[in-house]
Amino acid sequence: MENRGRFAEGPADQASPPPVRPPASRARRTRVLVITGVLIFSALTVLMIKGPSWWPSAEPREDLPEPRTPRGPSAGTSELPATPPVKQAAEPQPGGAPAAAIQALKEEAFAVVRQLMQDFPADSQATSLMGTLHIQFGETAEAAKWWQKCLEQNPRDVKAYLGQAAVADVNGDPEKALDLWRKAQEINPTLPGLYGAPGEVLMEMGRLPEAAAALEKEVALSPRSSHYHFLLGQVYFRQKEYEKAAQCYRKAMEIKPESSQPYYGLASVCARLGQADKARDYTEEFRVRRDREEQANKNVSRGPDARRDMTLILAWIHVDAGTLYANYRRPEEAEGHWRRAASVDPGDSPSRQALADLYRRGGRLPEALEFCEQLRQIAPGNASYHHHTGILLTELQRLDAAEEAFRKALELAPEDPSLYPRLIQLLLRRQKQPEAKALAQKLVELEPSAPNYSLLGEACLRNGDLDGAREAVRRTLDLEPGATTTRKDLKPPDPKK
Repeated sequence: MENRGRFAEGPADQASPPPVRPPASRARRTRVLVITGVLIFSALTVLMIKGPSWWPSAEPREDLPEPRTPRGPSAGTSELPATPPVKQAAEPQPGGAPAAAIQALKEEAFAVVRQLMQDFPADSQATSLMGTLHIQFGETAEAAKWWQKCLEQNPRDVKAYLGQAAVADVNGDPEKALDLWRKAQEINPTLPGLYGAPGEVLMEMGRLPEAAAALEKEVALSPRSSHYHFLLGQVYFRQKEYEKAAQCYRKAMEIKPESSQPYYGLASVCARLGQADKARDYTEEFRVRRDREEQANKNVSRGPDARRDMTLILAWIHVDAGTLYANYRRPEEAEGHWRRAASVDPGDSPSRQALADLYRRGGRLPEALEFCEQLRQIAPGNASYHHHTGILLTELQRLDAAEEAFRKALELAPEDPSLYPRLIQLLLRRQKQPEAKALAQKLVELEPSAPNYSLLGEACLRNGDLDGAREAVRRTLDLEPGATTTRKDLKPPDPKK
């Protein structure tokens, strides 16, 4: 999340400009937001249906509304009353009371979680969701109680430690928060989002080497997070490791070019290194993007969309509920929750991914394609959505459209080797042999694995290149000695004969 405070007018005019840092209270709220995304993401990954995943791994969601600032201990009791089966909130009518509509959505979210706890009383995942939901409304005391109950059910529940760490951070107890984050890291050291918040806290405490170590782990686990790359750049800048800082700022800029922060960081580095012209250029770029951000923030301040925030919260509650039901092999309930999430939030990707996966596994290909097409509209720059649409179109024998989808995916991410095999196979099937061979050669350059060399061998054979095919088979056998080929004429000669 971007800093909404005023930046210095420009680092090029200063001898030693400080890195951009939000106020401590805002930084804590931002960390709560990020940790909430981690809690939701971890629920999705832990509870995902067993079996091969159709989708690539994701990173914690960053589109959630910012948690409310807590104002002392939260009111209410730690035990919520039992409720009848979940009812969906009625859609607000034109001219209806917005507050009533928002309250109805909030009540639906809590009712969903209560139903989960009723259906799965021994499962800490449901209990953890209640804590996550409370902290989203700034009710930290209530959240802490539910996460404590979660740990009583499962002492190794990572999300409970993360939640309690978020509460400790909000309450201004960084040492306790760091201890809780360490416990979570010991249980699941490879969960994305697990090192970023403690890294930021360590930076604020002036423990820069520890902060750098934590954030280095985080950017390795969350390589597409502009936020964490920028934070790591700040740490390097404060340690006077300017080249490393510049690399981090450039990476943050590459991931999120509309953000002003990386430009400020690079201007600061250039100013320190005496590169006045570059510092001025980056400063000007920073000012342009800062002005855009401030204008956007003014627009937001004119009319905060509380209902939009609530629909985001309700959507991820339904997504997680559906995933929990799927884990217990209750696909009808899972489908209902995922469909509700998709209807509540027209831009929700996880619900549509889950539905596309469910329908494809069940042989309901037209329905799966419908949601893949929606994903392509939501995120046209996401190569995986085009790729998976191509897979479904191939299975539906719509080969022209499938080829177009595969080509679009490759256009968006030409360095991703996972996007090549399906297109190569389709081109071979459609007698487009020369292009298939060229793509197969590019594929083995990107990823020289046995399956990819085997595919190259097939492409060479289809093009009449027997020498190339034999070489590809030789490389396949070098990489995977147990591999077999059905064509004897392509096997390399036995050196003993």
